[in-house]
Amino acid sequence: MYSHKKIALALIATAGIAAAMPAFAQQSIPEQLQQINESIALLNAKRQELELRAQIVAKQGEIDQLTNSGMSNMDRLRQPVVQSIEGADGKMVATLIFGSGQQQTVKQGDRIPGGWTVSKIGVDAVHITRGGEKARLSYGYEPPQSPAQMMPVPPLTPRGQ
Repeated sequence: MYSHKKIALALIATAGIAAAMPAFAQQSIPEQLQQINESIALLNAKRQELELRAQIVAKQGEIDQLTNSGMSNMDRLRQPVVQSIEGADGKMVATLIFGSGQQQTVKQGDRIPGGWTVSKIGVDAVHITRGGEKARLSYGYEPPQSPAQMMPVPPLTPRGQ
């Protein structure tokens, strides 16, 4: 009885697959194999594309760190974080959060505090420029602290004084 259930389930599954894919079921075995191989090649190409995109994002992060290295620490602390990015067809807008808690929705060409201009809004970051300086603003959970919120560091005194 148990083996009859397995056979019945296998027949139902086979019938379901054949009904869902009538064109595939009508193809010869070599044609089916060719179609499967083409699908595998396409999926491999898509996987390679995703891996390459991930490498590009990682490399862009390294470039951004080098590009931002000329900025002062105070500028880095004052830069906002990206809360959201929305839009399509090149009409992107981003919501930025500043250390003061202020939010600002920006588009390409808008100016933000500190004399920065939004030069580009991508799907994962906002790029800003000021003179020859460039910076990349990433998504963040909390805005950077404003200088007033940072605890002052006491000066070091030499031992014995």
